[in-house]
Amino acid sequence: MLRKRIIFFAIALCAVVTLFNVTTFAAAFPGVSDSALVSGVKAGTLPRQRDYYRPPLPPLLLSRLTARRAYVSLEKPVQLPLVRYHADDVAPLASLTKLMSALVALSLHPDWSKTVTIEDADRRSGAQQRVYPGEVVSMQDLWTLMLVGSDNDAVVAFIRGLGISEQSFVEKMNAEAKSLNLTKTTFVEPTGLSSGNLSTAREYAVVARRAFAESRIAEPLAEAEAFILVSGKQRKVYNTDQELKGALPMPHIWQFISGKTGFIDESGYNVAVLGGDVVGNQMLTVVLGSASVLNRAEDASALLEWATETAQKMPAGEIDGNRLLY
Repeated sequence: MLRKRIIFFAIALCAVVTLFNVTTFAAAFPGVSDSALVSGVKAGTLPRQRDYYRPPLPPLLLSRLTARRAYVSLEKPVQLPLVRYHADDVAPLASLTKLMSALVALSLHPDWSKTVTIEDADRRSGAQQRVYPGEVVSMQDLWTLMLVGSDNDAVVAFIRGLGISEQSFVEKMNAEAKSLNLTKTTFVEPTGLSSGNLSTAREYAVVARRAFAESRIAEPLAEAEAFILVSGKQRKVYNTDQELKGALPMPHIWQFISGKTGFIDESGYNVAVLGGDVVGNQMLTVVLGSASVLNRAEDASALLEWATETAQKMPAGEIDGNRLLY
């Protein structure tokens, strides 16, 4: 009888020790100890050592997108990826290229009051002509035309006004991409007309994030229209993303902060949009290859709506300090 009790006690002790070890192991590895996640982050806690961020489940709406590629991230209060949909597939950027052109141009410290005379060599096909050879435009107004109107001729004239060759300027664009560790991003010219300007939705989000952080870039892009002076006469310029700014009835819970569109035949309809909500969250989406102008707006709006709802479900502070580049 005594021997049976000793055996029973030994078995019970082993069970207790095993349970203790399992519990300790589970507590040390997030995702094992807690299966309840709120939007991919452990509910009610600040990230601790060995914690890692898990994006929420992809939204069902992905099956309804016409876009071929998309990337969505939370930007404020911190940067966290939310959706990657074919986000590493390389695709032409079209006029999204202009955000990198704008970043490089700012690094060269433009003289905004300098005037530039438009030349025949500035003309680029692919869009309505807004400035003509012989007309005089300030660098500031070329900048507005380049961003608000996505004008290709204005990009070329602006670069000439910087006193740098177009080839050297493109080299600086590629050097900037390399400095950001964007291994799939390549530029061959600064306007976006060439299908050789390539990136992925995930890598381009890095470019868009940096561009939208610059007020000189983000603020003009936020305007639905603007006025410029061309040879002393006022000329009106309209933005290319009227659908996202509310020109068409498209109610949504997010608010437009800034954005840039792009289109060439090879790319389909592209857009990068930074949106926000009433409580201070900001969300970024990059949509590449939508089927039409309206589809582009609907795809981006649907993703931002989902991202806004997801961000608002996250308890305040639970992701504070957990920053990711992309």
